[in-house]
Amino acid sequence: QPNASKINDGNTDGDWTQGGCASLLRVGVAGSATWLYVDLEGEKEVGFVKLFMRSDANTERGDQFEIRVGNVVGVLANPVCHSANQDANTVTYVNWAQCKGRGRYVYVVWYPTSETQVDVCEVEVYPPYTMEDL
Repeated sequence: QPNASKINDGNTDGDWTQGGCASLLRVGVAGSATWLYVDLEGEKEVGFVKLFMRSDANTERGDQFEIRVGNVVGVLANPVCHSANQDANTVTYVNWAQCKGRGRYVYVVWYPTSETQVDVCEVEVYPPYTMEDL
């Protein structure tokens, strides 16, 4: 079982040996998905989600994902606010995803292309911002 607290503990180090990452198994079955969620403990505006993936090895994992934001407990019941289908050679350690939505739950969903795992080190959720905020 992955230690879910590792994906929201403030540790963005992508080196697996530093103990800040969780491994999520995804089984390569059509229509199946591996997911995690962050509970914002109340309905909030969401503007961006920042994903820190494993950087020391297996960097191709996590190339096809979507982000959903909503108030429903249940991953597929919430609307998609970002979808990525990246080439495995272009996936980076840190992925910024623009995701405009409103809700209590932020789900990150990975879809399998084969039986593998996704190594996630941190998920950060940010509110929308304007140029005046910069």
